[in-house]
Amino acid sequence: MSSTKGVFVKVHAVCCIVFLLSCAANARTNLGGDDYPIVIPFSFVGDHMVVEATINGQTGRYIFDSGTMLSWVRIDTAGLPVSSVSSTMIGGISQRVNVYSVDNIQFGDANVRAHSELISGSDFGQRQDGLLGMGVFEGFWVEMSFSENRILLHREKPSRFANASHEPLVMQNELSTLYLTIDINGREVLMGLDTGLQSAFFFPNDLPNYIAPGDMVGRVLSNWEMGDHYLFRVDSVTALDRTYNGRLGFNNSYVAPRRNWESHIDKGLIGVRFLRNYDLLFDYREILHGRTTRMYYIPIVPPNEREYGFSFITEVPEPGIINIFPSAKGFEVTGILEGSLAYTLGLRPGNEMTMIDGEPIFNFMEELRDHRFLRTITTITFLDGYGDEVTVNLR
Repeated sequence: MSSTKGVFVKVHAVCCIVFLLSCAANARTNLGGDDYPIVIPFSFVGDHMVVEATINGQTGRYIFDSGTMLSWVRIDTAGLPVSSVSSTMIGGISQRVNVYSVDNIQFGDANVRAHSELISGSDFGQRQDGLLGMGVFEGFWVEMSFSENRILLHREKPSRFANASHEPLVMQNELSTLYLTIDINGREVLMGLDTGLQSAFFFPNDLPNYIAPGDMVGRVLSNWEMGDHYLFRVDSVTALDRTYNGRLGFNNSYVAPRRNWESHIDKGLIGVRFLRNYDLLFDYREILHGRTTRMYYIPIVPPNEREYGFSFITEVPEPGIINIFPSAKGFEVTGILEGSLAYTLGLRPGNEMTMIDGEPIFNFMEELRDHRFLRTITTITFLDGYGDEVTVNLR
């Protein structure tokens, strides 16, 4: 009898030790550390980084957008404290919005206990449940692993970035994005790091003033909140590990204030089409205090294999369709080169393309990521301003 009791005590003790070790491991996972980071998988929907998160007890799918400090989500905010009242541009109209405080956002089994602020009920036409801004990850070293499609939150700088190349970053105020300095035609320019931007580069609005007249390709018409938007040639762009020569690019010409409330007269944007060529590490430990100063990077795509989509290209995109965006019935044309073939045939910003060469356009989701695909097609069917289908021959 005593022997059986002794065995029971030993088994019970072992179970307790295993349970305590499991709790300790879970605690380390929830805290995040060099050996036990918080791991947040993301998927690409188009070129948007989408993560699953639970905010105020409500689970949704959110775009991670490093171009804004605040988060913009669609959740029930009952019980959340209002930290401030702000104003922002929604649909081209200035509106007052409540900013709420959140101290706990859950990603899977991990709780991120960093203070964040969010705006609820705002709709920017995204297909997901909203945007999560940089403030969500304040207090961590944030690794964006594009080689494995996951975000890792570390308490200490991870060892694999110990000898990685790095660049200084600039934050101009507490609501600002982070800016990287790059060289454009020998001129140093601040570029905001914006994973919510699908394109590779949008150059500063004043850059056309520094471009030779012969390098101006043309004006781009858009149905977004944009002003003078141009396509032009740039002699050289030096960003991170490479200099790019003889490329075409666009200026960042938003008329309405952007989400980070910064003027972009002399600033541009770097989007996910460029950033996803690297594994990146950001120091977000004191980001709200403007003390985040470094970005570490490890190239994962050889320079000669990198593709940047519509915003940083080597040749004029034909038939002149510059930007498209998924819509309910197909792909909405959001940018078209004035005077191009497509423009001459009647295509305008806001029209929805529904078919390519007689097939539904949704059959070409992957091909449309590459602007060169549009050179190979024969016919496009789109809905005109009256909702009627129009088919045009591009040959």
